[in-house]
Amino acid sequence: MLDMFGVRKGRKTMNNFQKSLSIYPELLEDTYTKHSLKQIKKKATKEGKAGKLDIDCKYSFVCPDLYAFCEYLFLDNKSPSGLLNSGEVSFTEYEDGIELDCLRSPHLYREHAIRKNFHNQKTKEWFVTKGIYTSIHDPISKILMFDNDGDTLLVVRDQTIVQAAKRNMKGIVPLYYEMKKADNHKIDSNMIYDGLVSAYTGGNIGVISNDITKVWNSENINLDVIKWECMLNNFTIDYAKTLYKPTIPKEHKKTISSYVKNKVPHFFLYAKDKERDKVENVNGSTMNRISKSIVNKRMNFRKINVEPFDYKMLMSNPNTEAITKISEYYTLLDQENAVRGVKTVKL
Repeated sequence: MLDMFGVRKGRKTMNNFQKSLSIYPELLEDTYTKHSLKQIKKKATKEGKAGKLDIDCKYSFVCPDLYAFCEYLFLDNKSPSGLLNSGEVSFTEYEDGIELDCLRSPHLYREHAIRKNFHNQKTKEWFVTKGIYTSIHDPISKILMFDNDGDTLLVVRDQTIVQAAKRNMKGIVPLYYEMKKADNHKIDSNMIYDGLVSAYTGGNIGVISNDITKVWNSENINLDVIKWECMLNNFTIDYAKTLYKPTIPKEHKKTISSYVKNKVPHFFLYAKDKERDKVENVNGSTMNRISKSIVNKRMNFRKINVEPFDYKMLMSNPNTEAITKISEYYTLLDQENAVRGVKTVKL
């Protein structure tokens, strides 16, 4: 319960309420604290059923091996070695030698890069930020489709996730297709206006993302359909500047339609607040199994192993004589008003 409020051992920054709980955990018995905890639990349960789970991970900017760049730039080395081998990343937030799952979050296809974390004295001298550094010998940028211009990765240390990702990435290769470029045009007010119209009328990727989610949560996952939809999604993102979208062959369109005609997956009840008749029935998809496994149990405050809450612990002057007199006088007024049929205002 304390953890749900953010009261954790070793945490350096806490607000006043969290500090109070750490000093006097009996506050958990307070009515307001109980209500707040129930609301936090309700939200966490709903998010869990929607796929938002607390795991051991961190978001971080992805960076290139700048040592290799300096070898190329200053030593004129056309085949620089760098500090990282293929299959290695350097991320000082996690310990050396551990396997990490590096991914873009969110992503649409199956895009996980399991890499070994490596850092020593030399990497610490050159890689001075808390970003995650990648090797120049590694195709990781093709797998995760990132640029080194402020893109972020979700770096997962949770070994259950790492092993599951490693198992599911067997035989998976990066998606690759030639993107289109816009024709040469003079940029004027008309072109800017046309670009804005195109962005609003042809740049909607929400429908495509939902269609991909339908495929992932179907009884028969078709990775080819997901690949096609991912490509279409990226062309749609670029549509405002390229004014190009690929034409889907009839046979592919028929295959895609067999999936996207369905309702959205069942877990959209929690993820998007959809009504029950607008979602599919529960099936055996990964997300539906996760959602089903999260049980909303009642909280039992009688078993939290703390002493009863004593409000006098919060008083600078625990002398209750004045409070007792006020209480007795209020009770007297309440009884007199009850006789006269007048309702006393509750304080």
